Amino acid sequence: MVNEFNSFFRNPQNEKIRWASVIGVCGGFGGIGALLGKGIDRPEWVLHLDGIFTSIGHYFTPYGMLIFGIVYSDVIGNVRKRNILKLLLLIPIFIMYSMFQVYPEFRVDFRILAIWVAPYVIAANILLIYSVWREDRPIVKRRKILTCVFIS
Repeated sequence: MVNEFNSFFRNPQNEKIRWASVIGVCGGFGGIGALLGKGIDRPEWVLHLDGIFTSIGHYFTPYGMLIFGIVYSDVIGNVRKRNILKLLLLIPIFIMYSMFQVYPEFRVDFRILAIWVAPYVIAANILLIYSVWREDRPIVKRRKILTCVFIS
C-alpha cells in the first residue's frame, strides 16, 4: 500500500496510477476491517469503522480492479465514455449498500456479491492480459506482465 501512495504522490495526474492506488487503499481498508475483530460486543466506534472498512474492501476493490483494467488497457479511449462507464459500474455497489447491513456488523450474502464481483475481476484480468498481448516492446511487455501478476 505504501508503494501505491508513493507512486500516487509522484504522479497524481496519471490515471493508471490513481486506479492502482484505489485497489491498494480499498484492499487495505478490508484488511483493517479484519483486524478490528468480529461480533457486536465491541465499542460502538469500532463497529462503525469495521462496517465501513469491510464494506469498502468487499465492494470497492473489485470496482477499482475493473476500472484499472479499463484504463490500463486503453480499450475505451474516449474520456467521456470512460467516465460514464465508471458511474454505471458503481450501480452494483449502491445496490449492495441498500440491500445489506453495514452496522452493527457487516453482513452480506456472498452469493449475491459474487454475481457482480466475479465478472468484474474476470473482466479486469482479461483486460490486463489483453494489454500484455497487444504490446510489442519486450521491456514494456515484461512490465505489463508484472502488473497483471500484482493486480490479480
